[in-house]
Parts: sequence; structure tokens; C-alpha cells
Amino acid sequence: MTDHKKRQIDDYGQRSLDKIYPLASHLERDKHNYYNNGRHVPTIGIGYAAVVLERDGRWVVKPTLEADMRAAKIPLGDSQKKTLRAIADELN
Repeated sequence: MTDHKKRQIDDYGQRSLDKIYPLASHLERDKHNYYNNGRHVPTIGIGYAAVVLERDGRWVVKPTLEADMRAAKIPLGDSQKKTLRAIADELN
């Protein structure tokens, strides 16, 4: 694939996200606390699932959760991590 084609795809993807984000933001209302996404998956913000389904069919706390929360400057305490692990266990 040419660099030009890659840029076209990247530009298309960004334009799509630019259109989707305001709609999702309005519907999700930029939630700043964990909430049940309707499928019993703890979610924060606009659809960031804190517990995910692994390829082996088991629910786990998202492996990148701590790094993602640090990058977003969202505090993640030990009690929250413990609760998320308990939810993953319960989903299994």
C-alpha cells in the first residue's frame, strides 16, 4: 500500500471519528464515573470498557487499564481495581 493511500485511510478514519464523537458524547454525556453499559460491563467515559472478554472466553480487567487511566489523568484506586476484578470474576 502506498503512503498516499495510507494517508487517505487515516484521514477518512479521523473524519469518521470527528463525526461520531459528538454524537456519542451527547448520548453518553461524557460520563466520568463507571457505569453498567447494559451488558454488565463496567464502562467509563464514552464506551471505555474496564473489563473485557479475552480470546479464551474469560472476562478480565483490561490489561492496559492502569496505563490508560494514568494517561487520561483518571484516578484508579486499589478498591476500584479490586471491585473490577470481582466483576470480571462474577462475569465468568
